[in-house]
Amino acid sequence: MAAGIAVVATAAPGTSDTVVDQVSGLLAIPRDPDSLADALERARDADLRARLVAAGRAQAVDHRLDVVVGEHLAAYRRLLGGGWP
Repeated sequence: MAAGIAVVATAAPGTSDTVVDQVSGLLAIPRDPDSLADALERARDADLRARLVAAGRAQAVDHRLDVVVGEHLAAYRRLLGGGWP
């Protein structure tokens, strides 16, 4: 998503936690080749791809390494300072 590519993937654990179907990517049913083929076919639409890319880039900001590391450090600091949760 951060690279500006429309995401087409299966709705497997982890992926479905990150990609919002029909918003920041297209998710197919796991182990269903027809579902994946359908998602890939839909991704050929330039307008849909543009919307997916824009939403994906906006969403990817929350998953940048510096953001994730900062959130983890803040959580550890709260934990060590007795302020958890």
